[in-house]
Amino acid sequence: MDKQKIENLREKRKLLQEEIRLKKIRDRITPQLKYLHEHDSIYKVHYESKHVNWINENLKVRTKDGYRGIHGDFQIDVNDNSCLSATITTEDELLTLKPVAKFLDDIPNDTTFIICSLGGDPELEISKETFISKPSIFFFNPENWIISTDRKFLIESIWEQSVIRFIDISQSMPILKVKVEIEN
Repeated sequence: MDKQKIENLREKRKLLQEEIRLKKIRDRITPQLKYLHEHDSIYKVHYESKHVNWINENLKVRTKDGYRGIHGDFQIDVNDNSCLSATITTEDELLTLKPVAKFLDDIPNDTTFIICSLGGDPELEISKETFISKPSIFFFNPENWIISTDRKFLIESIWEQSVIRFIDISQSMPILKVKVEIEN
């Protein structure tokens, strides 16, 4: 085969991979998409391969606390002992907690969030306002990270531990601002 034909086949393969990834993402985030459509929210689905593994490649991570499996699940590597505020609450009362409200207030209102899951792959981009309207819908998958597009703030949901961690990643070392255990 000539060089041009090989290059065309590579391009077709890349487009097919992105199309397959988009379909898988859309299938996985159906509840979020339904919520966004019902509320006429603006959003963007990320399927470009350049976004794959962004968290794992750009932030220091560790194997999830208490994890004994072989899948390699991870969490953001911060010093849990230096947490500025730790509490227990219900999912419905999450935003009423003063430390959580302060964390969210520190984020500019025009900021958008990228919802990442399953190994840190970005899937969905939404406004701060949309996220605050019903955060629980965006913690639907077993592992989720919500990162501000300016890459200064991160919210990490560790599903099997029922923990949500609010992390400032604007410094050279991430700072765990708030750790919330969600009651069932």
